[in-house]
Amino acid sequence: MTLRNFSYNKDLINVLEEDISRVSDKVFKSLIKIADKTDDSTFKSQVLTAEEKYNKLKLEKEKAEREAEEEKRKRKEAEDKAEQAEQEKEEAKKEKQQAERDKKRAELEAKEKELQRREEELKRKEAEQRTIEADKKRILEEEARIKAEKAKEVKENQIRFLQSVKATEYDDIRDLNHIIGINSDNIRKRVLLFKRKYDKKPDISKADVLDFIKSISLANDKIRAIATFTTKGNFLKAANDTNGDLVKFIIDYFENIYQYLFDDFNVEFINPEIEFTTHFKPIEISVVLDNLVSNSRKKKATKLQIEFIKDDNHLMVVFRDFGKPLDPTIADWQTIFEEGVTTTNGSGLGLSHVSKIINDMKGSISVNTAFKEGFELIINLPK
Repeated sequence: MTLRNFSYNKDLINVLEEDISRVSDKVFKSLIKIADKTDDSTFKSQVLTAEEKYNKLKLEKEKAEREAEEEKRKRKEAEDKAEQAEQEKEEAKKEKQQAERDKKRAELEAKEKELQRREEELKRKEAEQRTIEADKKRILEEEARIKAEKAKEVKENQIRFLQSVKATEYDDIRDLNHIIGINSDNIRKRVLLFKRKYDKKPDISKADVLDFIKSISLANDKIRAIATFTTKGNFLKAANDTNGDLVKFIIDYFENIYQYLFDDFNVEFINPEIEFTTHFKPIEISVVLDNLVSNSRKKKATKLQIEFIKDDNHLMVVFRDFGKPLDPTIADWQTIFEEGVTTTNGSGLGLSHVSKIINDMKGSISVNTAFKEGFELIINLPK
């Protein structure tokens, strides 16, 4: 190996340190080789110190570059976020503007609907008012019609009454006289009973006297009521149809007329809670009830049972007395409703009169021959 003369400038290190950032790794490696070849430890030490400084600067530079890159990245990220935030802000602004437009449109639609509702409400109220006015007009017309019909009916009844005053038919006089006879007979029986009590015991109590007076007073009131039918007003009132509860009328009639009349005669009602509203003439119903009670008394009955049975359009009234049964010599029960035929040794007018009234009311009357404990009549009346 041949050694060659090698010379270098020892101020090179100072030059390198002045701008060490521009030196590369290869330069220091080359200088170390020169220092080794020249066996210049001082130079080598300077080279190593310069290299260490270079490496430190290199690390600092790399760190600075990394930090700069990181700062750049962060700045870019911040810019991106700011841009995104701006976009979101713009979108939020647009959404807010759209929401305001939607709100205004909804408010406008709501106002239009409210206006439409008010118009419809006004039309509805106007229609209701027209309906009310039409109803009032119809009611007034109906009231006028009813009033005219009633006036016509009163006039017709007055004409019929005046005609009846001129020529009262025999049947009407006979029927009224028959009812008067029934009540007169009741007074006679009460007087006879009172006399028998007095004959047996002259010292009659005040309660017995009052009971006697009350019973004959009620019967007398019925006779007086029939007599008042000869006056125009009361005749029309009693003869005209009444729209009312027939069941209640029958029960009230018994409770008001017969409650104190007979001590030994009991009236029992079955299904008295039934209601049956219909048209009837009070005088005719009272005639029917008086005749049936009279027949029951004549047959020595001590109890009269009245049962009410109702369906949609009919009322069945069952009169069941517990006394003598139907005379077995009467083969056809329908004959008992003929004039002159009697089941009680009477005139034979009572049941014929009852049958006539029921038939005039479009009803029917029949006898239950299967009832053996007394006598049972079944009356069926329509509404």
